Amino acid sequence: MLFRFSLFTVAVTLPLSIYVNSIAIILLLFAWLCEGQFIFKIKLLMQRPLIIIFIIFYLLFLLGMLYTSNIEFGKFNLEKKLSLIVLPLVIGTSISFNKKMQENVLTVFVSSCFVTSLICFGKGLYYYFSTQSGFYLLHEPLSSVINFHPPYFGMYLSFGILIILEHLRKNLFILTRPQKKFLALIAFYFFCFIILLSARTHLAFLFLFFITAGTYFFYKQKKLLLWFVVFFCLSGFGIFMMNKSVFLRERITKLFTTDLSVIDGGKENGLTIRLVKWKCSIEGIAESPLLGTGTGDAVDYLVKCYERKNFWGMYPQYRFNSHNQYLETALTLGMPGLIGFLLCIIAPFVSAWRKRQYLFLSFIALFCFCCLTESLLERQHGIVFFTFFISLFSFYEKE
Repeated sequence: MLFRFSLFTVAVTLPLSIYVNSIAIILLLFAWLCEGQFIFKIKLLMQRPLIIIFIIFYLLFLLGMLYTSNIEFGKFNLEKKLSLIVLPLVIGTSISFNKKMQENVLTVFVSSCFVTSLICFGKGLYYYFSTQSGFYLLHEPLSSVINFHPPYFGMYLSFGILIILEHLRKNLFILTRPQKKFLALIAFYFFCFIILLSARTHLAFLFLFFITAGTYFFYKQKKLLLWFVVFFCLSGFGIFMMNKSVFLRERITKLFTTDLSVIDGGKENGLTIRLVKWKCSIEGIAESPLLGTGTGDAVDYLVKCYERKNFWGMYPQYRFNSHNQYLETALTLGMPGLIGFLLCIIAPFVSAWRKRQYLFLSFIALFCFCCLTESLLERQHGIVFFTFFISLFSFYEKE
């Protein structure tokens, strides 16, 4: 009972509060210890190589402390990434975790995302009516109520849409018409909220996902014509909404109209800034491909590179990371670290593919896509999201 409660608490607090979420993870660990039966847990550990892969990946960060210069930041990095060990180990060897609990956790997560978005939207409306300004209804100000970075919030809501669509697919002939309409309305609301967040990466992912999954599903149902109608209607609405959002429209058009060499003067955009970060990251990887910079030195190296390129990301209030998890991992730990990270993704992907776990495959695809433009394992919102749901999907069946 305690394990179930703490597992739900982790899901509920994940979109709401980093601090409370950390307490929930500690409570989950305590509940796991209270279960006992450690011999059986060890057997489960030996039967599940994915847990070992995550442990090895974390140990690489530990080894990176041997040659890092910035010890303090290295310690902070290790503390942030403890979930790489804790969540796979706790969920993967729990004697209480089961399929029904997994389904309930997904429902709780979607509900929490819905409530969180309502809180943000409510504050945005309050400021809109009190100041006659839509500033708090867009991008960072919209999610600042709960100190949630828009790319991470967009990722959570995108996953919420995937959960709802999978539930509709699996229970197409069980759910009543009002239930289907309600779930579709929630998914549609999440989509509109992502537009308000101006989360371009997630909108691009959802576009590709709808093309691929929608075509496959309606082809199997022999209703391709219906799908084309639905797709064009959704696309038309999405374009209409994005066109109405001046902020998002400018963020998208700038990608195609800005000189990619411009990195300052107010004419830069998200892509040109990221190109600098990626170039510096690649330079660092080329200098130390086997060991990397060390657990605490990646950002320090990037700052020095920013100074050489006269990029304002070098200033203390910024100190940008790579904004690409693959480059970030390779820069920090070298090729062994990148291989370890890829194994954490590929191993569950292969398992999900064999078992035809479509939601799990969609989750991995979403995470991998978002890793192209964000260093997701550099914030707790990204680390816990990744390890929690990878564990949730991978370990509900006892071997």
